[in-house]
Amino acid sequence: MKDPKMKEIWLVSLPVIEEDSKNGFIYFSVQERACLVIDEGKNFIVNRNFDYLGLKVTSKSRSNRREIKDSQKKGLRYKSYIRNETPIKIEREQFIHKICKLDTDEFLLHMNDLVNFFNLDNLQKIKNKELVTI
Repeated sequence: MKDPKMKEIWLVSLPVIEEDSKNGFIYFSVQERACLVIDEGKNFIVNRNFDYLGLKVTSKSRSNRREIKDSQKKGLRYKSYIRNETPIKIEREQFIHKICKLDTDEFLLHMNDLVNFFNLDNLQKIKNKELVTI
């Protein structure tokens, strides 16, 4: 299998933690889902290892999610959207197979959505140790 690259959507195996509200038990399982690769382990987000970063793909539309153009023609089962709220760490062993690759313009739109999700002014204040909460 080839190494995953930025702009590609892959089927990956992700751990899931669920709590049974009736008895309080916590269950661990694995689910397969599509993810957009946003970092190939080149430290887009500073960390000490070389894991990949991805954004989950979902069929659920929300105001803060951008549709993947022609998602079904690209090999996704349903009309799909990128969940830009939280990048997730993905280890190489979790990748199952490549589904498709987004063109650069579409990929940059999704990356812009990710950046806009965060309040960059507050992030800079945190970095400068200026942000005070009440």
